[in-house]
Amino acid sequence: MFSFNRSNQNDLPATGPDSYPLSPDDPLADAHALLSDLFRQYMANGGHWFQSTFRKDGFGGEILALEPVQKRDVLLASIERLDHLRRKQKDIPKAQRHVGDPSFRILHSIASLISFKLQQALLRTKMPLNEADLLYFWNKTDMRLLVIKQVQWYYQKHPRKGKLFDLLTVTYLTLKASKVTRILTYMDIEGRNSKLKEQLYAILHPESVIKKKPEKKVVLPEAGNAWSDDALAHVNSLGTKERQLWEEIFTLAAGVKSPQPSKTHMKKVHALVDQFDDKDSFFKPLMRWLSLMGAKGKHRQQILWSYDVDQAQPHADDEYTLLIPANAQMLKGLVFCCYGQTQPDIVETVGHVARQSYYKLREYGARSILVGNAALMTLAGMPCKESVGQLMQLQRILKKPSQKKQLQKALEQAASDAGVSVDALQETAIPTLGLNTDGQLEQSIGSYTALLSIKSSTQIQLLWSKADGKIQKSIPKDVKGNHAAELKDLKHRMTQIKKLLPTQRDRIEQFYLHKRSFNFQDWQTHYLNHPLVGQIARRLIWQINSDTTTITACYHEGQLVDVNDQPVTPSDQDTLKLWHPIDSSTDQTMTWRQWLDRHQISQPFKQAHREVYLLTDAEQQTEIYSNRFAGHILKQHQFASLCDARDWKYSLMGAFDSHNIPTVQIPAYGLRSEYWVQSILEEDQISEMGICLYLSTDQLRFYKGQVEHPMSLEDVPPIVLSEIMRDADLFVGVASIGNDPAWLDGGIEGYQTQYWHSYSFGELTHSAQTRRQILQRLIPRLSIASQCHFDDKFLIVKGSLRTYKIHLGSSNILMEPNDQYLCIVPKSALTNKATEKVFLPFEGDRTMAVILSKAMMLADDKKIKDATIVSQIKKH
Repeated sequence: MFSFNRSNQNDLPATGPDSYPLSPDDPLADAHALLSDLFRQYMANGGHWFQSTFRKDGFGGEILALEPVQKRDVLLASIERLDHLRRKQKDIPKAQRHVGDPSFRILHSIASLISFKLQQALLRTKMPLNEADLLYFWNKTDMRLLVIKQVQWYYQKHPRKGKLFDLLTVTYLTLKASKVTRILTYMDIEGRNSKLKEQLYAILHPESVIKKKPEKKVVLPEAGNAWSDDALAHVNSLGTKERQLWEEIFTLAAGVKSPQPSKTHMKKVHALVDQFDDKDSFFKPLMRWLSLMGAKGKHRQQILWSYDVDQAQPHADDEYTLLIPANAQMLKGLVFCCYGQTQPDIVETVGHVARQSYYKLREYGARSILVGNAALMTLAGMPCKESVGQLMQLQRILKKPSQKKQLQKALEQAASDAGVSVDALQETAIPTLGLNTDGQLEQSIGSYTALLSIKSSTQIQLLWSKADGKIQKSIPKDVKGNHAAELKDLKHRMTQIKKLLPTQRDRIEQFYLHKRSFNFQDWQTHYLNHPLVGQIARRLIWQINSDTTTITACYHEGQLVDVNDQPVTPSDQDTLKLWHPIDSSTDQTMTWRQWLDRHQISQPFKQAHREVYLLTDAEQQTEIYSNRFAGHILKQHQFASLCDARDWKYSLMGAFDSHNIPTVQIPAYGLRSEYWVQSILEEDQISEMGICLYLSTDQLRFYKGQVEHPMSLEDVPPIVLSEIMRDADLFVGVASIGNDPAWLDGGIEGYQTQYWHSYSFGELTHSAQTRRQILQRLIPRLSIASQCHFDDKFLIVKGSLRTYKIHLGSSNILMEPNDQYLCIVPKSALTNKATEKVFLPFEGDRTMAVILSKAMMLADDKKIKDATIVSQIKKH
C-alpha cells in the first residue's frame, strides 16, 4: 500500500516547497498533494503554527476532517516527508546548516506536528490498517502504545497468525522476561511497558479475557520498598483484631482508582480508623511509612533507556528508591487516609510525600507521579494554613507543566473549599513560624537564648546568647547534649522559613503580570506587618493611589516614607500596588536608586534597578514581532529549566518529532507570548537520549487569547512588553553558550565558535548595562578601586602580572596586551565570599557577584595558586 524504500528518487518529478520526489502513480499521491498545499499555506503564513490551533476551525482542520483511510494515508505520507527532509539536511555541510535556508526547519516543524497529531489519532480512530502498515508502526518502538488499539481492532476480523502475530509474541516474551518496567522514550509514561504487556497478553490469549465477578481478597504491600517492609513487619507484630483492621485498610487503599477520594471512600476510611483503640494507633505507623517515601529499600527497579544492564550502574541508589507499581497504587490510597486532617505533623508528612514523589531521578523523571498527585489533592483537602503553606512551597519545586497544572488544581480546590480566591488563600495562609514583626525569633533553650533573624530572602542568621549577654555563632555544647529535641524543633523551623522566603519573594514579583492591587488594610495585614512576608515587602517600593494623587513609598525606620524621607500615611480608601519603573520618569527612578543606596537597603529582587524595555524603531517596522533576542545559541537543558522557573511552557526537543514553541500565558491581560526557538540537529550535539544540546533563537511575538495571528507590538501594554522581554533577556543572559567560560574547551568549531566570541565580548544587553551602572558606583568603595577603571563593555583590572578586561555581560576575561582569553570557572564559595561585605542594591545577580570575585582575585594576581589559571596568565 505504501513504499518507503524507493529507488531512483532523483529521477522523479519534485513536488511541494520541500521538492519531494513524487511518482505520478504513487498510492499516496493524494495525501502528498494535501501536504504540499498545507506546506505552502504554512510558509505563506510566515511559518507560524502551534499545536493548540490544530483543530477543526483552525489550521490543520482539513486533516482532522478526513476519513480514517485518508488520515492513514496522510500519516504515512508525513513520515515519508520527514525522512526526505532529514536526508536533505544531511547533504548540507554542518557549518552551513544553522545559517542556511530557514525553510528546512519550517517544513520539518509542520511535518513533525502533522505526524504527531495523526499518531495521536491512532488512539481514538479506527483506521483501515493492513498487516504491513501495522508492522511498520510496531517497529517504531515509541508508537507501540499508540498503535496497540489498532492491532486489537485488526484481530477482531483477522486470524491470529502471520508476521505481525509472531512479532507481537516476541515483544511480549521480551517484556515478560525483562525486569525493566520502563523504556525511556519521548512518548514515555509511567508504567507504559506494564500496560503494553497486559494488552499484548489479551491479544495473544483472547480466551483468557473472561469477565468474572471479582473475588474479595486481602491485599497487602509487596515486600521490597522501605515503607512496605516496615508496614509488613508492623502488621505481623500485631494481634488479630488490629492486624485485620490494617488488612482491610491496605485492601481499601489498593482499590482506589479516582484522582481524589470520594465522600463514600472517606466514610469507609473513617469507619475503619474509628475501630482502633485510639487515632495514634493508626496515624503514628502511617506517618512513619509515609516518611519513608524516597528511602532506599531492598527492591531494585532498573532505570534503563536500553537493555544494557551495565548502563544502570550509575543510578543504583535511585533504583532502590523506586516504588513497586502495586505499592505505588496502595500508597496513593494510604495518602488519601490523611484527607481532611489538620494536625501539623500529618500535613508536613503529606508535603514530604509530594516532594519525594515528584523528585526527578536522572534518566527517569519523577519518582511517582501517581503518589505525587494523590499528595497534592490530599493537601488541598486539609483545611488549614499549614497545608496551603506546603502547596506554596511546592510551587518552587514543581517545574513540569503537567505538575504545575495539578498543583494549580489543588490550590483552586482549597480556595473553593475556603470560599476565597487563590490569591486571597495564599495571602491568608502564610504561617508566622514564631517570628515577630521584625522577622526575629528568640527562644530559650537551657541556659542559652537562640536569636534567629532574617537577613535576606535566602539567608537566616542564628546566634546564641549566654546569660551574661555574650554572643556566639556555634551551637553550645549544653544545647546539643541536653536539649536535642528543642534544638531539632528550632532547626526544623529554620528550614521552613528558608523554604517560604524565596517562595514569597517569587510570588510578589509575579504581581507585575498578575495586575495585583490591595486596599491599605489588607496590604498592611498580609504584607507590611506580616512577620515573614514583611521582611520582603518592607524592602520594596509601593505605589499608593488615591482619587487625586499617586505617590511612591518604601518602609524605613518603622514607617512608610517617600523618596525625600517624608512620612506617608495611606488612608483606608487608598489602593496599593507594586511599583514598576516603567510607571515613572528616568529621574524619579534614579532618585529611588540613590535613596536605596543611601539607606543601604538591598531589595529582594530588581525593582528600582529593573530593566525597562521599550519598543525600538526596528520593532515598530517589523510591527508584529521582535528580533531583539534572535540569533543566539542557547544550552537547551538550561533554557528549559529557566522556562520552568518563569512559567513558560516548553518541552525539550530532539532528533524526533518534538518541535514546540516556548509559550507563556498572561491571563490577567488576556494575552500570551511566544519565543521561537529551533533545535540544532548536529550529529555530535545530540545527547544519548536523542535530545539536542543546543538551540538557536528567533522571533518574540504576542497574541490576544487564542487568536492565531500575532498582534501589533504597539498594542501590547508597556509593562507586559517589558516583563516578557526581560524574560527573554534572562534566557539569553543565562543560557547562552557565550556565558560558559569553558565552552571553547569542548572542541566545537565553526559558526558556534564565532557566536561564542561575539557574545562573550560583544555589545551589552539591558541587564548588562544596568550592571555596569551599579559597578561604577560600587567599585570606588572597594580596596581595589585604584586598580580598576571602565572601558565601554569591560571592567579593566590592573594586576601585578597583567592587565585584565572583564566583560560586563558574560563575565568572561581577556588579557592585555594581546586580548588573550583567560578561562576561570567561578566557584560558588569564592563568589559568595566576594560579595559578603559588599553592599549590593538587590539580590540574585550572580553574574555581578562573579565579576566582583574575579576582579578581587585578579587585582592580587601574584597570590593566585590555581595552577590552571597561573599557567594561562604567564603564557604570552
